[in-house]
Amino acid sequence: IWIGTNDGLWRYNPKTGEKQSFTTADGLPHNSVTPVRRGLGDTMWVGSYDGLAQFDGTRITNVLQGKSRREQLAVWAMDVDTKGIVWFGGPAQFGRFDGKEYSWPDQMLALGKPRVWGMARSRDGILWLATENHGLVGYDQRWGIFTVIDNRDGLAGKNGNAIEADSQGQIWISTRDGGLTRYRRGTPRRWRGSTGWASMSG
Repeated sequence: IWIGTNDGLWRYNPKTGEKQSFTTADGLPHNSVTPVRRGLGDTMWVGSYDGLAQFDGTRITNVLQGKSRREQLAVWAMDVDTKGIVWFGGPAQFGRFDGKEYSWPDQMLALGKPRVWGMARSRDGILWLATENHGLVGYDQRWGIFTVIDNRDGLAGKNGNAIEADSQGQIWISTRDGGLTRYRRGTPRRWRGSTGWASMSG
C-alpha cells in the first residue's frame, strides 16, 4: 500500500507490517505528497506540492519541478492511461508526460488555466476533471475535444472538488459550492449540500 502524506511517501506491507518512508532526501521533489498512481509494470508516479516523480521500485527520479519556490508546480490530480502516459493537473496547469516530453493541450487555454482538483477516467476512455469555476470538464484525448459541464447544465455547483468514476460509466463529482452530482452522459442528478466532499473512492 502506498500512502502520500505531508511527511513524504510511505510504503506499507500489510502482511508483514513493514513500513518504509521516502522524502526529498531520497529524491522526491517535495515532502508533501498528493496523488500516487501505478504506471506500467512496477512504476509508481508520485505527485507533490512541487512536481512529479517516478519510482521504479529502487530509485526515485524527479521528472518535473518548478524553477523556484515562487514557481512551484503543484500536482493535485493525476491519471495514468493504458499507454503509460501520465496526465496531471494542479493550480494552474493540465498537462501530460509521455516519458520523454511534456505537453499542455492548447484547447485548455480557452478556460484560462483552471485549477484542477481531481481526475477520473470513465470506462469509455474520457478523462474527467474536477475544476474550479468550470465544474466538470471532460477531455477526449483521441480528438482533443473538451466538454464543459457546470451548474447551467445541472451540476450542483461550478467549483469541483473530488471526483470518481464508477463501474457503470457514471461520474460522481462533489462541489464546494453545491454538493454532490452523479453524471451520466446528458443526465446529471444532484444532491444539495453546504460543502463538497474532500475526497471520494470507488
